Amino acid sequence: MNQQAENQDGSRLRRQSMHASFWILLITVLWTLDTLTKIQLLRRRGIDPDLFPLITEQLTSAVGVLAMVGFVAWWLNHFPIRKASPVSTIAGHLVGSVVFSLGHYTVMIALRKLMYFLNGLSYGWPASLMSNLTFEYQKDIKIYIGIVIVITIYRLFLGGENRLQIKPKSNQKILVQTGSGETVLHYDQIDFLESARNYIVVHANNREYLVRNTMSDLLRKLTGKDFVRSHRSYAVNLNKVEEIRPTQSGHVIRVAGGREIPLSRNYRDEFRQKLAESGET
Repeated sequence: MNQQAENQDGSRLRRQSMHASFWILLITVLWTLDTLTKIQLLRRRGIDPDLFPLITEQLTSAVGVLAMVGFVAWWLNHFPIRKASPVSTIAGHLVGSVVFSLGHYTVMIALRKLMYFLNGLSYGWPASLMSNLTFEYQKDIKIYIGIVIVITIYRLFLGGENRLQIKPKSNQKILVQTGSGETVLHYDQIDFLESARNYIVVHANNREYLVRNTMSDLLRKLTGKDFVRSHRSYAVNLNKVEEIRPTQSGHVIRVAGGREIPLSRNYRDEFRQKLAESGET
């Protein structure tokens, strides 16, 4: 692995560690405050709280939520919040909230059964499975929405995706890998980007170059409005778009040099909007 790849891996690991630490701290603080509040309310009513079941329920709930944060971030990559497609956004996140709730419930109950067993006790459901799932979902959808809001705000204002950022100048550059080493490309030389597992294929000057990165991270570096996703696996330099045409399976974009790339339905409205904003016709 070359030095660039090692630096990128190290940076990615540090970023992931920072994100994990943030969520652990946030959930620990919120669930601790909630636990203390419940204990205080019980004591105000003259009830001496049984701390083991109360703390067990709170702890397992917190761990269950923490286990599902990664899923919410991954789901947001596939269903980002878009004004141009509110129906698909809402439908996607309704499904996401159900999956989140099921995952949270599964982890939570498994941990409770384990903790009760280790203490010589038996944990049983107070109601039917469907009643429990319905009750938990009413709480979980609020938690899911909160996590979505936090991640979206981070990506918009702290993660390099703020729309108020300055448009890239022609002298901005990116280091890419070639068969014989590395080379430097100007942003305006790039035609489009294509995901390839742990790499991004950079198409420029009728050639292909590799960058070890994710599409989301690379698009954060290519600041401004010139680079826009057209598909979950593709992003296009709007200055290189020559034509958008329908096909039997959807739409394709023709870029400089004659290459055609897919324009998926989920990204079509936003792509057209950004293309119009860039001054293209």
